[in-house]
Amino acid sequence: MAEDLLQTALRVLSAYLDYGEPNADNVRCLRQEVSALQSSWEADELARFIVRRELARRELPAVESEWLAAMAEMNEAIAEVLSVSPPDWQLRLQKAEARHCAAYAKYLELLKRAG
Repeated sequence: MAEDLLQTALRVLSAYLDYGEPNADNVRCLRQEVSALQSSWEADELARFIVRRELARRELPAVESEWLAAMAEMNEAIAEVLSVSPPDWQLRLQKAEARHCAAYAKYLELLKRAG
């Protein structure tokens, strides 16, 4: 279904690129997939929104995995520091925290785009 929706949005955009009018059924299909507020948008705006949203949704599992791996690494670093206290514990924690924060920010941004 998502593949069909993405293809429909691309057909609408292609019609504009060809200086034509998009198929009314295609536009109607896109309007059914968004909120009432968004359904009043122009067809090209609606199609661009749906393309961005669908592409973001496809990226979501990989970005979520990256964030979870960074969180696990952070937890491992904390557990190691608490049990062993290696000489470079501060640097290791800083690096793990930086990776975790970056992965989480990327995940949140993608969630916003995925709607």
